[in-house]
Amino acid sequence: GIAEGSLSGAFCYRTNADLYVEGSEDYKVVLTGAATGNGQVDSRVTVSSTENQVTTTITDNDTVAVSLSADAVTIKEDMDPTAMLVTFTIALDNFVNEDGVVTVDYAAEPYGSQPASAGSDYGNPSGSGTVTFNGVGYPLPASPPTATFTVQVNNDQLIETAEQFRVYLTPGTNAAPGATTEVIV
Repeated sequence: GIAEGSLSGAFCYRTNADLYVEGSEDYKVVLTGAATGNGQVDSRVTVSSTENQVTTTITDNDTVAVSLSADAVTIKEDMDPTAMLVTFTIALDNFVNEDGVVTVDYAAEPYGSQPASAGSDYGNPSGSGTVTFNGVGYPLPASPPTATFTVQVNNDQLIETAEQFRVYLTPGTNAAPGATTEVIV
């Protein structure tokens, strides 16, 4: 409150933390009048209609951890081409609130002492990209969201040793690295 005889005062308005990724939220404090210490309206005080309110924005500080897994990590080049797709799953460890967004980039690259060649050994139909998780409303689903993407392994018709590539995540908006952010194939 404002002490008697003072022209200004301060008060605190506490915000509560939550665990969900969400957009920014606003709240407004509006002064409508003044009262004496015993709660009676003090008619000697007027509140300016142009300076009686303050809008505050609460900026979200939450992130979700993103992790990567694959359905197979060994593929033979002589398989049926439709079986030479590796499906990867990106999983979030928490929910995204209805006005929140999480983005995650993924990419594939040659790896190891016998690296696979991008394009001829792997890459089509989708060797890199961005996955966007949009928020959900209440009631929340049974588990946090996941998304999948595939990387094609190509039969280059060459006799060669086993080759490797890696697929990795780069957390974007409102995301942090989880337990596993790369898979070697």
